Amino acid sequence: MDSTVKYGQEHGPNLIKIAKKLLANQDLMKYLVNTDKNPLAHPDIKDPLQEIFNKYIKVVPLLLDEDLTTKSKIVITFEEGEANITNPDHENIILLVNVFCPFKEWLIAGDTIRPFAIMSEVRKSL
Repeated sequence: MDSTVKYGQEHGPNLIKIAKKLLANQDLMKYLVNTDKNPLAHPDIKDPLQEIFNKYIKVVPLLLDEDLTTKSKIVITFEEGEANITNPDHENIILLVNVFCPFKEWLIAGDTIRPFAIMSEVRKSL
């Protein structure tokens, strides 16, 4: 991390805000939770914060072997940052959004595959 970043303590709450934006996207939630070939055909997730956060969308970059082989996951982490030259009260930060998807879940109905559908929904949400 660049030494020009002031303190960095605001990154935790910002990661949570980003995760909550992703949790508001029902199509994204369905791609993560429903492992069949037609994930969007399922009903909406009733309580994404309770059912999805820290299970399918994580801000803590700890993944166990079973996490990588059983369900799709999104991990959001802070990569680096530096002070904004034109406005010292703001900083430019780089976030990493990693999508992990077991190979057996890649194929879904339609013209795309699950990891790319997930990435597309992440872009739409942010």
